[in-house]
Order: sequence, then structure tokens, then C-alpha cells
Amino acid sequence: MQISTQVFHLFRRELLLERRQKYALAGILLYIAGTIFICKLSFREIHSPASWNALFWIIMLFAAVNGISKSFAQESPGRMLYLYTLCDPRALILAKIAYNSLLMLVLALTGLFIYTLLIGNPVQDYGQFMVVTVLGSLGFSAVFSMISAIASKAGNNF
Repeated sequence: MQISTQVFHLFRRELLLERRQKYALAGILLYIAGTIFICKLSFREIHSPASWNALFWIIMLFAAVNGISKSFAQESPGRMLYLYTLCDPRALILAKIAYNSLLMLVLALTGLFIYTLLIGNPVQDYGQFMVVTVLGSLGFSAVFSMISAIASKAGNNF
């Protein structure tokens, strides 16, 4: 089987597992909404666009850590061995990165919507900011997926 076919099937497997465990995604979304609401109560108004941007990316960073860092750690050693016998290890890593990219993109766009709704939005160029948000989400997902893979082999010591 080609690696692209394996990546597709493993990506589909990740989506099915996430659909079964809806509480994980709901917990991360609740974390984002709660953090943004606490920021709204704490800061009332954010006048500086740089402060608004920094606070948004700090919230997204912690959401990425909570959401993505456990992607390889949730797999048991037996299941990982089984998956490695079925498919190419590169396909497994690429599928996890692709799934985590989708997850982080959903989290970032949802977070941006809630953040804009509660705190406001001083962004002047929405197109450029959306490109940066997408690229930042992809970067977070790739980095934390690889950190999770390394940590799972090192005894889950994050």
C-alpha cells in the first residue's frame, strides 16, 4: 500500500476516534472559551493591537499544548506496535500531524471567533491575519506532534 493511502486511512482512524471521544474536543473548546472570558473580565478593554495579538497567541499556545501534546501518549505500546506492523511509521507520523493540524485549525478559528466576540478585534488586514493564523496553527500542530512522538518514546515525560 502506498504511503499516501496509509496516511489517509490513519487520518480517518483519528477522526473516528475523536468522534467517539467528544469530551476531549469539548474540553479544549471549554478551556479556550473560559480563558478568553477570564481575559475579558480581567482586562475589560485592550487598547494596544500588540497586546491583543500577544494575548491571543498565548491562549492559542496553551490550547495547542493541551490539545496536541497527548496525541501519541494516548496510544498504548501494544497498539503502537500493532500500527507499526500494519503501516509505515512515516505514514503514522504524517497522519497524526495532519489530524493535529485540522484540530488546531478548528481550535484557532473557534478561539478567534470567541476572542473577537468578547474582546473585540483591532485587526486591520483580515486576510493577512487569517493567513498568519492558519500558518501559526499548522506550525503549532507540527511542532507539538513531533514533541509528543518523542515524549511517548521517552516514557511520556513532557
